[in-house]
Amino acid sequence: MIRVLLLLFAVAYLSACGTEDADRGEKTEYFEFPSKAESSKNVELTLRPVNLKLEIPKSHIESIAHPYKPWAQEIWDQVNIEALIPGLIFKNHENYNDFNEENLDRLLRIRIGMLSSDQSFELITLNGDYEEFSYLAEYNLRSYVNRRNYGAESQKLVQDRGPDVFIVDEPHMVTPSGNPIVINCRIGRCYVSVVIPSFQFPEDDRKDFGGVNGIRIEYDYHKKYLKEWERMHDFVLSTINAYIQYPSIEL
Repeated sequence: MIRVLLLLFAVAYLSACGTEDADRGEKTEYFEFPSKAESSKNVELTLRPVNLKLEIPKSHIESIAHPYKPWAQEIWDQVNIEALIPGLIFKNHENYNDFNEENLDRLLRIRIGMLSSDQSFELITLNGDYEEFSYLAEYNLRSYVNRRNYGAESQKLVQDRGPDVFIVDEPHMVTPSGNPIVINCRIGRCYVSVVIPSFQFPEDDRKDFGGVNGIRIEYDYHKKYLKEWERMHDFVLSTINAYIQYPSIEL
């Protein structure tokens, strides 16, 4: 009986600690601009834990999150940016109502922050379940099909799948770390993840990365814009490069 009570106490204690850890993050900030003067302001922020300093127009920002990472005992900030496709236009008073769930297929969503290993090519090179499907030469893309069998799927269903992973030709363009660009499309949207490499930071600052490759940049857009991948990629990197105040980084 005593052992049972001690076990229950331990579970309750650990649960309480987990709740406390989860609550250590600061409240997510959501951004609106009721006046033209407000929308023209720049927001200065420092993304922890590596203290990347950014200056971003308020009208570009959807939210800033401050999740607490218990294993690191730190807050890892993340800023969420939105623009409208096809014009790649940020929010303003004329298009404000277009930034809603009904127009999700027109949204380019960008997330800056967190720490990450650059696993760009791991999906293909370490997983034999993917096979090359076609080469879209005019778009510098190689497409791959996932041949894994899930549940009770028939072999015909597996064979009839279309490509859902696309890799950019390395001679054409790579990530800031020098790795291939992988575009992973699922549930109608295409996702790309790259890093701002830690080697671009001053040597004294690199200890804050904890051994990972850099600061994660993620973005996604509707699959119908896949053939415009290069325009999206250039826009994301050039936009983030314009935000960075410290250190001096060229993406």
